[in-house]
Amino acid sequence: MPVSALPVRLIACDMDGTLLNSRKEIHPDMTRLIHALHQKGIRFVAASGRQLESLTGYFAGVENEMTFLAENGGAAYENGVCIDASLLGAEDILSITRFCREMPGVRILYSTTRGSYIEGEEQAPWREYLAQFFEKIGFLPDLCALIGREDICKITLCDRGRAEKNAWPRLNKALGDRFQVTLSGEDWVDITGRGVSKGQTLRRLQQRYGILPGECAAFGDYLNDVELLQSCGESYAMKNAHPLLLKAARHVTREDNDHWGAFDEICRLTGIDPASL
Repeated sequence: MPVSALPVRLIACDMDGTLLNSRKEIHPDMTRLIHALHQKGIRFVAASGRQLESLTGYFAGVENEMTFLAENGGAAYENGVCIDASLLGAEDILSITRFCREMPGVRILYSTTRGSYIEGEEQAPWREYLAQFFEKIGFLPDLCALIGREDICKITLCDRGRAEKNAWPRLNKALGDRFQVTLSGEDWVDITGRGVSKGQTLRRLQQRYGILPGECAAFGDYLNDVELLQSCGESYAMKNAHPLLLKAARHVTREDNDHWGAFDEICRLTGIDPASL
């Protein structure tokens, strides 16, 4: 049976640049769509580089009818409980942090299973910028103080407007043989354990739920979504996606994220009439 003929039982969707528009807003009927999917036996997975606390607010009322794949695959949650986590070891955290501290103009963040922390002093511009992505974040003078006290699943570099040209290639060259170094946006580079990605974690979720890859569809817009799309039979790059992701996907949405391309495509894929929501 061709992959496209299999019934869709799971839909995994990236957030920023995909499900959210440029103003970080979600489609007003998205929670009703997720409820309709749930009633049809289709599991919805929000797959993001964000932390859990920054995701759940978008899905009030249906958060227990879906799965959250957070931290670029570093952790997955159901009903507020962590069901899958890929943690970094203490020595690895120290070596990554030391290298990153030698890179001028970047800020270092640790993502834990209970929240995120950024190294440095709290300043209003940084607080306002980070609030777009982090619901729960603390400022610390020395992130290494968290080692041994928190379960750290991801280290993130914020390199405003330069990540693809500056931080990402430098980190890839220095650390790419031992860790997963992922370009997650114009400002962001994520470092996780080797092989950790949205796609790898989704494969474990597929096994957990007894769902075949050919029964899954995924939507994304950036390079941290490549493995996610590869783990599903039906893969959709947003019309506004990074050129390399456009090449990796089987399909391209008809509209971009500012015109709710993912929402419309999910409705078409599952036969749900938006007017019925």
